[in-house]
Amino acid sequence: MADETMTLEERVLAFMMMKLPGQLPMMHMGTSYLVNDLCAEIKRLESAIAARKVPDGIALIATERSRQLMQEGWTIEHDDEHAGGELALAAASYASGEKLPSWPWGDNWWKPSRANRIRELQKAGALIAAEIDRLLRKKDVCHER
Repeated sequence: MADETMTLEERVLAFMMMKLPGQLPMMHMGTSYLVNDLCAEIKRLESAIAARKVPDGIALIATERSRQLMQEGWTIEHDDEHAGGELALAAASYASGEKLPSWPWGDNWWKPSRANRIRELQKAGALIAAEIDRLLRKKDVCHER
């Protein structure tokens, strides 16, 4: 997981640097272009969201999904490991406001925001977005669940 005290630029630089035993750190050039492009797009979206007086649901969901990727350190590769619908099941729990029997992970991963219903729906929406993205990355979406 990323250090929350690091700036976005510091996290991007840390990600782009690879340390191999016995060698100096080296930068992944192909990755650096992609990460820099993603970083610029996230900053653009964050600025657009901040410019709004009242954030809308889509903006809140996008912000949460960005937080999951940039601060929590989750990756699309990790999302792809959840081919059993776990992301959607977790979203259902957050959307319902309670940990349903179908909650796919251990109790330590259940992090409700009981005093903030919008925050719970924001988490649910981000998990649904992650599940949709996972399905879109698959070649044969029609045959999954």
